[in-house]
Amino acid sequence: MASPDLEGLIEALTSNLDTIRHYYDSSTGEVVALSEEFGTGELEGPPQRYTPIHSFSVSERYQIMEDFVETIENQSLQDELNEALIEMGAFQKFEEVLNKYPTRYRQWQVFRSDKVMARAKSWLRDHKLA
Repeated sequence: MASPDLEGLIEALTSNLDTIRHYYDSSTGEVVALSEEFGTGELEGPPQRYTPIHSFSVSERYQIMEDFVETIENQSLQDELNEALIEMGAFQKFEEVLNKYPTRYRQWQVFRSDKVMARAKSWLRDHKLA
């Protein structure tokens, strides 16, 4: 079994583009992105070697943000982030709040990256690819 392309898998799991479909090629370990819009619409070789990769749902993305908020001990910042999560455009508002606190923003980036990496590794195990 080929070494998995974790970077490609992470990109696929976090993709927000509905026009692109991602597949994991079990024979090469690579992630293949297909888009009819961009003229890349077919997989090469036997279809059973490809596993579709579904990006995080909105609720999964929210859960990561909520989990991060729970790590914040500063009640005022916690309240501000929770308020951002219930507003229209929550993902952008959440980032805007954190941008005011550079240290916390860096902590968020590391936290999110760790969660996404864990999810990617779990995805590989769940599909018996690692």
